[in-house]
Amino acid sequence: MTVTARSSDRFSLLLLDDGEQYVTTCIATMESKLPGTLRICTKSLFFEPDDVALPIVRVPFASATSLDCNQARNTMSIATSAYVLMKAGGLDVPYAFVKEKRDVSVTFGLVHIDVHHIHVYAQQMVALSRLPPKESLSFQEVFLEGIEKASRFDCGLLREPLTERVLVEVGALLCLSQMAKVRGKFVVGTRGVYFEPLHDLHGRGQRWVHEHERVAGVLRRRSAGQDVAMEIVYRVVSKGSRRSRQCRSSQDGTWFLVFRNTEERERVFEALCDVLSSSPSSSPSSPAAPILDTLHHEPQLSKATRAWQRGAMTNFEYLVYLNVAAGRSFNDLAQYPVFPWVLNDYTSATIDLDSPSHYRDLSKPVGALNPTRLETFRQRYRDMKDLELAGDAHGHGHHDAHGHHAFMYGTHYSCPAYVLFWLVRVMPGHQLRLQGGKFDAPDRLFHSVRESFVSVCIDLDRRALAHRTP
Repeated sequence: MTVTARSSDRFSLLLLDDGEQYVTTCIATMESKLPGTLRICTKSLFFEPDDVALPIVRVPFASATSLDCNQARNTMSIATSAYVLMKAGGLDVPYAFVKEKRDVSVTFGLVHIDVHHIHVYAQQMVALSRLPPKESLSFQEVFLEGIEKASRFDCGLLREPLTERVLVEVGALLCLSQMAKVRGKFVVGTRGVYFEPLHDLHGRGQRWVHEHERVAGVLRRRSAGQDVAMEIVYRVVSKGSRRSRQCRSSQDGTWFLVFRNTEERERVFEALCDVLSSSPSSSPSSPAAPILDTLHHEPQLSKATRAWQRGAMTNFEYLVYLNVAAGRSFNDLAQYPVFPWVLNDYTSATIDLDSPSHYRDLSKPVGALNPTRLETFRQRYRDMKDLELAGDAHGHGHHDAHGHHAFMYGTHYSCPAYVLFWLVRVMPGHQLRLQGGKFDAPDRLFHSVRESFVSVCIDLDRRALAHRTP
């Protein structure tokens, strides 16, 4: 059955290339007969057919050989020999990269908008694609900041439009998912916090609004190694309530915001601290008092440890607390919470938690559990150290290709690729984004906890495994 309803959520910012930003959208038809949505981004043009059985078409501007418009017919044509097909049937499947022998021209008829407006944007993006990467990124930011500055926050979103005051209004990025951020306006008012995206991706007028009484905590965070982010934790309203349907979040219970610089982040943080500290629930003795970036302070850490020791917090809750206090976040794959390997039995139907034999040696890091593997790391360190000392003897130091001194472990225990290894079944679209439209090699995809434990902690060849657990 052909589906033509315009309610598809197939398109998402995950489909964009690394560093690509959303620019504008319009209703259109392709080749005068296929209705859908035309989206202009900084590196490519997307056409999303209303028929969800058909794939989304992505045309990289770098591969475009011509871009013309016909104002009399209100159409725009783009010629290219390379394009990408994505999300056919609404499924997260590997992208189809098509390379034609000769250029193919595709014409889009625009609805409810002057083609000149869209054509100008598209021309600018084609020009950007011809520049060296650094110049292209710089001009892209200038272009997007111009759009952002021209926009104004809709004061009709305020909880009390006639009486509420806006304390801070800044541009920011809100994480819709761990690898997709939407640009918009973030506002701290005297009654609530607000985020209004610059672009309405699905035509539903989606905005994010929370009153101050629902804010449970405000935490400083880093993003891409820079101290420019902030996480707002809020109390989730029952899903059945009318307010819950109006107040949507990027992640369940949190907003993760990235600002232009540390100064703007601090302006927002101080405004939030002032307004939250003056709320009726801000008394330190109140269980509803918001936590203002104090989870890592010694009194809070000691309180959490004591609660865990007396059984008031589970192991999982305590580990999550320690991760969050250390600056990690479920909203960022580059600093995702980490958990230790504790057990060593992942095959038995039941295990005796009182038996020491079911636990791995917790006195050692996982890289030292296998003696052969550990000796390999130690030998590498000794070899690198010898080269380093030899270099010093000749008046110059020796480093590896990346400028590092001697080390044992050459990889970090947590990075986006590792996180998505575990979450591939939950977040397949994220791995497609990370791997450039493909899943990783089958032998490197997650298969079972047992097999992963063996490969990480025991370092046996996968072929030596007698069985694969389901």
